[in-house]
Amino acid sequence: LFQKTLQPVVGSLHECLDKANVTPDQIGTLILTGGSTALPFFQQVWQELFPHAQLQQDDKLGSVGLGLCL
Repeated sequence: LFQKTLQPVVGSLHECLDKANVTPDQIGTLILTGGSTALPFFQQVWQELFPHAQLQQDDKLGSVGLGLCL
């Protein structure tokens, strides 16, 4: 499941971090949007990739706007 579903996302994520010169340890908050982010499996993966980040998922619909504000 990971290889097929998450590997392309994780690869793009690492590319984005590299281009921004940011390490996963520097991320303090992850705003989870979309239906699949509610699955415990996905949340576990994000928490492992970003060990210091707080997972924010209070408002699945409004979180896109919140993310744009940040």
